Amino acid sequence: MPGTGLRLLTVGLLATSVTVVAQQAQRPPAPGSASTGSTRTTPAAAGLPAHREASPVAAPDPALVQKYCVTCHNARARTGGLSLEGMNPADVAASGEVWEKVARKIRGGMMPPQGMPRPDEAVLESFVASLETTLEAQARLRPDPGFKAVHRLNRTEYGNVVRDLLSVDVNVADLLPADDESNGFDNQAGVLRVSPSLLEQYLAAARKISSLAVGTETDVVRLAFRIPPDDSQEEHVEGLPLGTRGGLLFTHTFPQDGEYDLGVFLTRNIVGYMTGLEFAHTLEVSIDGERVFTAEVGGPKDNLASDTNMSEAANVIDKRLKTRVPVTAGPHDVGVTFLLRNHAESDEPLQTWATRPELFSFWRRAPRTPTDPRHSTEEVECRC
Repeated sequence: MPGTGLRLLTVGLLATSVTVVAQQAQRPPAPGSASTGSTRTTPAAAGLPAHREASPVAAPDPALVQKYCVTCHNARARTGGLSLEGMNPADVAASGEVWEKVARKIRGGMMPPQGMPRPDEAVLESFVASLETTLEAQARLRPDPGFKAVHRLNRTEYGNVVRDLLSVDVNVADLLPADDESNGFDNQAGVLRVSPSLLEQYLAAARKISSLAVGTETDVVRLAFRIPPDDSQEEHVEGLPLGTRGGLLFTHTFPQDGEYDLGVFLTRNIVGYMTGLEFAHTLEVSIDGERVFTAEVGGPKDNLASDTNMSEAANVIDKRLKTRVPVTAGPHDVGVTFLLRNHAESDEPLQTWATRPELFSFWRRAPRTPTDPRHSTEEVECRC
């Protein structure tokens, strides 16, 4: 579809459009170009403070270089790897970098070196002052900001741009690889390289993001929400209703209004046996803090069925933990948890220790609807 291609192109080029604008803004104008005109704009005309012009200084004397410098820095000796033979300090356009080094050496008192003939300090000061003035004048005529690498958005900046432009909050860490770092920073152009593999991942992320932003009817989006498997599900999870234990709470953006199939998958052990079915437990699914689904899990009947045929019993429980609820488009807080059982002690002198069922994954699917047969099929899996 042309519209889909346009959406992908819009989101996929977010990382490069800002780069081009930044590069154009930092690129020095070419002399005599149409953007600058044939005459240079003075700072006063541009509303900027005028540059303080240095007092007139005579051009650096080439005879001083020939007398005190070329003796060592000639084409034959090349002391220090430098030859000043045939070079004119008054013409720094072709070798400005060399004369900058010469000025630094003279200012530091290192040249001419000790034991070699030196001019009077006043003469040497006048020469280096005129050389520096000539270098500054040349730099103003031909500014050189240096090399500017291609600067793309890093992963965090890309997510912020998507949020600001499309009002879609996405976890870019699930969609894009981490950026390289240099001295602790991951937003430097020198480390933000672009490879074919990285472009493929940005295009894949653009497909998912555009599907969420526009509510496409054809794309399939699969997102995984995981928590470490060694986290305990015996305690209350912050943000979930009081009187509950374990589970997870996450924010998910639903692409469009519709009825969504929700499902929960409970933990099995290494042989596929569903644990924690000795006693009855109540599972709850909530959206934005409002309960939308509850189901009973466990108890004598489920425990006996699991002991008789654990695979068939697990399939029956999986079907029981499915529901369909209407949800509006946009971000919503989805919670999946168990109601906390009573901690009151039993009158029995001995109490058996029993495990509790634990949430393994949560998924949701948007079914086809009679009002919109093109309704997307989207699945979100939350492993924990």
